[in-house]
Amino acid sequence: MKICSQCGAQIPDGEVFCPECGKEVQLVPDYETMGSRMQQEEERRKAEEEQKRLRRQEEERLAEEERQRKKKRTLRSLLILAAAVAAAIVVIFFVRAWQEQQNYNSFDYQLSRAESAYSNNDYDSALEYVTRALALNGEDLDARMLLAQIYEKNGDQEKAIAEFLAIVEENPDYEPAYGQLIRIYEEQGLTDQIKALLDNCESTDVLEYYSDYICAEPSVSPAGGSYDTVQRLTITAAEGTVIYYTLDGSDPDTSARRYTSPVQLPEGHTTVKAVAVNERGISSDIVQAEYTITLAVPSAPSVTPASGSYTSETTSEITVEVPEGYTAYYAFDQRPDKTSTRYTGPVPMMEGEHIFYVVLENQDGQLGRVASRTYIYEEIPEPTPTPTSRPTSTPTPTSRPTSKPTVTAEPTPTPTNSPEPTPTAEPTPEPTDSPDNGSDTQE
Repeated sequence: MKICSQCGAQIPDGEVFCPECGKEVQLVPDYETMGSRMQQEEERRKAEEEQKRLRRQEEERLAEEERQRKKKRTLRSLLILAAAVAAAIVVIFFVRAWQEQQNYNSFDYQLSRAESAYSNNDYDSALEYVTRALALNGEDLDARMLLAQIYEKNGDQEKAIAEFLAIVEENPDYEPAYGQLIRIYEEQGLTDQIKALLDNCESTDVLEYYSDYICAEPSVSPAGGSYDTVQRLTITAAEGTVIYYTLDGSDPDTSARRYTSPVQLPEGHTTVKAVAVNERGISSDIVQAEYTITLAVPSAPSVTPASGSYTSETTSEITVEVPEGYTAYYAFDQRPDKTSTRYTGPVPMMEGEHIFYVVLENQDGQLGRVASRTYIYEEIPEPTPTPTSRPTSTPTPTSRPTSKPTVTAEPTPTPTNSPEPTPTAEPTPEPTDSPDNGSDTQE
């Protein structure tokens, strides 16, 4: 093999031109010189560097092509991934939209979210969810109870009470609604509303469950009616209750008179109303009874002597017949009452002309008809004995009869020579029912 002197490439045998640089091959035999070797080395070095440069370029080209291919593959992968993600997002969106649509139309889901929001004190969200739940099933009691409780938590007591009342009206046996209403009423001191709620309840189970809130009405004795004797009203009620009553027909409350002991009913017509209030401040129904008391008036007492004129020589005392169990009161010249002098025995007549009045009081404290007598009374002094010539002698009882008759209990006194009695102070005296003479009066 020959070496090209120009480029140092090998020249196959028989070739006259260098296949690399195209220079004509020297046919003169080579001989080495120091200069040529150095030149050859330099040329070889340059050729090697050029080859290296070319290889680097080729490697860089190939590397760039590989980078471009990788970049394209990466971009393609990213595009595929982006498309997949977009597709997934679309799928998720539609799935979620479908799921939300399903949840929006699911009563259980809406109620569950409402309960969760309520437990977290998020009452606005709870109201939104429970409203949707009720739109799906408006008859569910749990949802309706939750709605009323949300109203209460939001401070809308009227709406809460209205919803609980609606539940009770439509479901008379649903005890939880009664419990919520009673709690609200009790917190607000609305005891009348508690009574009205339970009065309208027809469920025996509910009434038994809340029996502590029910106050039984009191009973009165004697029963209403007409009586001719004094009656004492007794009112009884369950233990632990307080009784209030009125006698004028007005409805009693806690401002009325409190019953502590039997009450004497007045004469005439009386309308009694009574109510009991238990320890929770809840009233019973009002009981009413009508009474008509017509007391028998005691008759006028019997008085002796009869109206007339009397002296100390005839009769000087007035006697009144007082039946057992009665009390008599008397006075002169004025009508007696319970503050007048009480009769305890015969009363001395007053000198001059006077009217004696007397009245009886029965065991019921009732004053009767007044009896009156008009008396003209004269006190006659005792006669003085006349002195005789024989002072030692004593007159015998028969030597000088006395003109003073013996006083007896007979009803008709011995009249004296005094003038006839003048008319009594009463212009038209009535005759008595006693056997006394017609000049006596009773009122």
